[in-house]
Amino acid sequence: MADNFVDVDSAGVYLGMSLEDFGVSLSRGGVPTVPRKQLRESIQHLRDELASGEPLSSEDRSQLETVLGEASGILESGDAEPPREGRALENLPTLTERFQSTHPNLAVVLGRIADSLSQLGI
Repeated sequence: MADNFVDVDSAGVYLGMSLEDFGVSLSRGGVPTVPRKQLRESIQHLRDELASGEPLSSEDRSQLETVLGEASGILESGDAEPPREGRALENLPTLTERFQSTHPNLAVVLGRIADSLSQLGI
């Protein structure tokens, strides 16, 4: 990339560069692979946190398992579409904020999931 001549048009668009030059690769369908990889890693981290036996109320555990299921469903489907049922992901910011003081590790993981979903347009 350093040897290439790069120009910027009047709209601020880089000319002569591809997304790969910026470290972004696209899978089939034009969905960025980097946020999908981050989502996959964050889902696994959430699974690990839930399996660690950290004390959670049954309601909190249920909500986290629902988030896990919906996020996993998006990842497995390959679609950048939010699920039509449940909508637990809509409550992700509230859930993340609620866990910040009581379960900071979970709050970090939920924040990463939210960030990855946002980068996927969800």
